[in-house]
Amino acid sequence: MKTQLAFLLALTFATSALAQPPVPGARLSRLGENSDGVNAAPSLKPQFVKDYFPGTVDVAGEPLAGTETMSFAVHAGKLFAGLGNRNLPDDASVKVGAQVIVKDSENAAWRLEHQFESTAPRVNALTSATFTTDSLGNPLKDTTKMLVAAPSDASSDTDDEALRWATAWTRDDVSGDWTETRVYSAERRKPACRSFGVYRDPVTKVCHLFAGTSHGSIHRAVYDPAAPGRLIWNESAELDNVGRVVAFAECNGSLYAACGLRRTREGITGGIYRRKNGPNAHWECVFQGPWPARRGGADEALLMRGLTAVPAPDGDGEVLLGSRAQAGVIERIDPHAEYAVTVELDLREHFAKVWNLPEYRRAALSAYNTMTPWKNSESGEQVHLVGVAVLHPTLADTPPHNGAWYLVRHADGRYSTGYIDDNEHPVASGTNLRGTRAMITSPFDNTTVFAGGGDIGKQISLNTAWIYQSTISDDEK
Repeated sequence: MKTQLAFLLALTFATSALAQPPVPGARLSRLGENSDGVNAAPSLKPQFVKDYFPGTVDVAGEPLAGTETMSFAVHAGKLFAGLGNRNLPDDASVKVGAQVIVKDSENAAWRLEHQFESTAPRVNALTSATFTTDSLGNPLKDTTKMLVAAPSDASSDTDDEALRWATAWTRDDVSGDWTETRVYSAERRKPACRSFGVYRDPVTKVCHLFAGTSHGSIHRAVYDPAAPGRLIWNESAELDNVGRVVAFAECNGSLYAACGLRRTREGITGGIYRRKNGPNAHWECVFQGPWPARRGGADEALLMRGLTAVPAPDGDGEVLLGSRAQAGVIERIDPHAEYAVTVELDLREHFAKVWNLPEYRRAALSAYNTMTPWKNSESGEQVHLVGVAVLHPTLADTPPHNGAWYLVRHADGRYSTGYIDDNEHPVASGTNLRGTRAMITSPFDNTTVFAGGGDIGKQISLNTAWIYQSTISDDEK
């Protein structure tokens, strides 16, 4: 119990504790250290340790690669990670596609679980999906869990096959085999699933796996043990003609989806959509952020990421959290107040204070996929870990300032700041970890957190994916 509390405190040290960037030899600044150096709480320095080493081989001699760690999933008591492996240099000795890797136990090294073809450069989404009903809504005798991965598609538009398919691959936990299931088809495009969500329709009683796609649609599947991959997808979209669908969240019993904005002939579509359940299920837009005044070629300015349900501040049900990169903010949206929006955190203002800068103008992206819950069993406080991608304007490529950052959202809406590096395996000068994409609590104990990331953009990269872990031991309390 004390170890858990120490870990939570170490993760949530006050922002003032990082008024200066970390100095060589220090993992994190002193917990609660004020500007006059007086400690408001004991000094706790959680050790972040590099846990994955791309460019090596696993115990079976299989190559471990990766330019980005995209996501984590806990399944069957193990920790899985989905990797991207794109933008490789021409002279790379090993060129493989996206990978799923697995850590079997607390002390086990990561090993290759599944290798995708080189035409699939990323694992866009990875989830452990829990099914409680069959395709007709009948309760299953035993709850079924399946690990599901969604690879991206970078094959040539000149392929002979006219139709191209977005796919979701499922793992058989007995044989270890992976099976492709086809979600939807597209002609001469690069279709791909971007997000997953599981939800049981309270009207039809059917449990569905939902897939949000890169081309702005939502599809659903049902569980069928006789079907290849045990999933049957309805290729007809429940929602279409929106921007990239990057997240699902269940809030107050309803399913929500975060859809990118899209300009159409009928106007602007996209935003946060709520599913209207039943035999004729459909989606309605309940919140729509502003169309950006300026934007580049990518759709990042059009997205709300990290959609997550958290307890409402007044204790009445739940509210939604989401982050918008162009504005650089984390917002709280209240379904009980006609989806009124409150800015909980301005990331640029926050990190300007962290770094003692008059202002910070660079990119401030947070919560690539979701905000990860972690509950302290002693205090009962539910916090959320939020990965961020921020770069100090002058020190980002200089050790020891070239690690990665994250936030801890407290139950009362306060945010504190954390930093990830490992002095035993320093990031090379001239490079940096470039964004925390995913964080997850260890399936092996409740005092360890894993963090992973890398955001290479359009840069030529090799073996830049990273995974670190942090644990507070009894000796460090």
